[in-house]
Amino acid sequence: EQYDYLVIRCLRQDRKCGGAADRLKPLPYFILAAHRLKRLLFFFWERPTRLEEFLLPPEGGLNWTWPPHPMVGAGKAYRFQLIPIYTMDHLDYLIGYNPGRVITEHDFSTVKVGKVASVLVQSHFHGMPEYNKLRTNNETEVSYDQVFRDCWHAVFAPAPPIQQRIDERMRRFHLQLDQYHAVHIRSSYHTNAKDRDVEGLAKNAVNCLFKYLTQQRQIPLSADTPVYVAADTRMAARSAVNHAIDRGLKNACTSVPLNATADEDQQDATLHLDRGTKLAARQPRLWTAHDKSRYYDTFVDMYILAQARCITMNVGNYGKWANLLSNDYTCEYSHMKDKKCQWPDEARLVVGW
Repeated sequence: EQYDYLVIRCLRQDRKCGGAADRLKPLPYFILAAHRLKRLLFFFWERPTRLEEFLLPPEGGLNWTWPPHPMVGAGKAYRFQLIPIYTMDHLDYLIGYNPGRVITEHDFSTVKVGKVASVLVQSHFHGMPEYNKLRTNNETEVSYDQVFRDCWHAVFAPAPPIQQRIDERMRRFHLQLDQYHAVHIRSSYHTNAKDRDVEGLAKNAVNCLFKYLTQQRQIPLSADTPVYVAADTRMAARSAVNHAIDRGLKNACTSVPLNATADEDQQDATLHLDRGTKLAARQPRLWTAHDKSRYYDTFVDMYILAQARCITMNVGNYGKWANLLSNDYTCEYSHMKDKKCQWPDEARLVVGW
């Protein structure tokens, strides 16, 4: 009873929780908010399943599993009912963040924060402006981007089924930390792209990797360099790998079978945590009735993307989430902003890595 709690939630009754990046990328902000509110931080998911099926507290790290004790949750004061903090503005107000707009206590008169303050918020910037503004010292304390990796590893580690799949995939494709590059493609973002558009998007993503590495980073790209491709649709992943191989990257790879039929693609399609296979669905909770193992690749691919040296990515925050966990989060390029990347026919790949 001597503690108050800040619980980041996604319950079956909640209309929208967002994808994996939307739910977890605000981690530094959540830690800051819990500190400023003098509350213990926890995570509790019911949809699509418990978060512990994918991630666990690391040894010696923060134990965020809810409830913290069997007795907690038994009393009325600990029940999840209405969402007391349901917008970023609410949480911003409570922790003292005001980006210049007029905020009055009357605006938040409906916010009643009890022993358990459960949070369900989404924000385009995932708490980065708030974190950077509310640092103790902006001159000496690291930024949201700089602290993200350390925060993550202090709070989360892959659950055994996730780690087993990461290890197996890294071995199968001969991937080693910082010894390969990555491409991430989001082809169905709010709308479903047409097949020809997906193919063009995938080719551009690979071309942007070549352009960025060779022209802007002066990093040699070899025919032997592995390139791992992750995408929200199998067609996008296959198109990118096939184009990379056509351009001479013989070790381009993806977890997606390159010769699968349309029926096989549908049966084992990529799943969004909220939308399932309906990546552009408007009512996400209708599409999440899948076995928990069907969602494993969301986390497996993220961890593999995070171990790449450099990455190209487009819309959404999944690719950026992985990038922030890499050893060099500055080595990234947006193939959304550069839609006309060129890989000239006369361009040559170097010998060796």
